[in-house]
Amino acid sequence: MLNSYGNLNIDFIASGEVSSDDYYLTDDNFNSLYYESDKRLYTWRPDFVSRPLSSAGDEWYNCYKPIYVCNSVLQGLEDNNLTGVKADNIKGQALVFRAAHYLDGVQIWASAYNKQSANTDLGMVLRLDPT
Repeated sequence: MLNSYGNLNIDFIASGEVSSDDYYLTDDNFNSLYYESDKRLYTWRPDFVSRPLSSAGDEWYNCYKPIYVCNSVLQGLEDNNLTGVKADNIKGQALVFRAAHYLDGVQIWASAYNKQSANTDLGMVLRLDPT
């Protein structure tokens, strides 16, 4: 599962890049964007910024599918009592990929840490098992 390049290495969240100032779109390029959500992200609109899943642009799916894969691998290692150097390598890869995708999501959807509101600020759902 970790060797499937498409599961872990392709679908990172694009919202941050689309709404950044890393590139500039001309009016023609902007008007040619197919999805209204892409236009809204580019212009920092506060709502309706996710594409439907059918467009392969669902950002929640792109974040949580690789997390699910990593959790499944970690659960498989535990359920089968696999140990040793190779199992440790696989576990390390799964933990790193899972952390990278959580970081990707938290940078987009969670508020920056604030000590005064830390008990009430919502973050991301932290799934540590595949179920």
